[in-house]
Amino acid sequence: MDWGLALGALGVIGIPVAIGLTMAATSPGEFRFVRACFAAAAILTLGSFLWLTYEQPMGSAKLICAAIIGAIVSVGLVVALEWVKAKQEAIDIPKEEIKTGKQEPHPLVFQAQFAEMKRLEEFLGNKDENNLRLLFDFQYMLGRNINILSLKIGFIRSGRWEDFQYAPYQEGNKDMVMWLKDKDHYSVGPSGVHLKAEPHDVLFLVTSSKYQQSKKTLVEFVNSALLPETVKKEVVAFDKNINENVELLIRIFDERMHQDENYFIQYMKMNSPFYGVIVSDFARRIDPLKPAADRVLSAIAAHWKINQ
Repeated sequence: MDWGLALGALGVIGIPVAIGLTMAATSPGEFRFVRACFAAAAILTLGSFLWLTYEQPMGSAKLICAAIIGAIVSVGLVVALEWVKAKQEAIDIPKEEIKTGKQEPHPLVFQAQFAEMKRLEEFLGNKDENNLRLLFDFQYMLGRNINILSLKIGFIRSGRWEDFQYAPYQEGNKDMVMWLKDKDHYSVGPSGVHLKAEPHDVLFLVTSSKYQQSKKTLVEFVNSALLPETVKKEVVAFDKNINENVELLIRIFDERMHQDENYFIQYMKMNSPFYGVIVSDFARRIDPLKPAADRVLSAIAAHWKINQ
């Protein structure tokens, strides 16, 4: 038996075996195992090649056989290793990129992320404080709920306050923001949640379609998988800012309702001491929207600068 030819044949067979293992590889650890298989196949083939060339005299048949084995192994190893390298780079982040945070995203991911951040920039960018308040319809909701509570006061004065319903004033949308001051205002029983409200308690705010649409868009950004964490952190903070200001509206309404009904009945009477008090109170106590919006835009700009 010619052991050189046997070893050479075994070395050639090792190439497709190693390539097959590569096809099944899904992690860097498995890639290292596959590379070990390649190395073993190369060493085995090199040994058989040396065996063939060492034995003298070197016949033409053995020379041709040695050349074929060498060519197959050389080409096979080069092609297979290049294939492994390409596959590994596609799923694995180089260590230096992990350390520096300079991971280069896939072109399609980059395009989607770019489009998402451009949409966020357009949503919040080029807007002053007043325009941001208009975006979330705070001014309209302020006046609208004063009018609604004025109607509720009519029910209170007629002794029918429990008959008052918010539903007719929802402008077709089914969403209301609900604020419960403390646990004393509700209980949970077999039939659901039961409110324990007094006539002047304000536990609800009727929102608007514009607010709901802007809030929906903002929540989409909060839940977006495309925004980098540095940007999303500021988006979450801006969303919290919006929520706290909505709660502030309800809190102001509740406070003024318990102080004097005329804050609502006479808020448009210019010669009245109640004129515009609620509007001024909200303008004074609101947490400004622009600083939080600017932090979102700055985070976007910083992300682009780092990744350029």
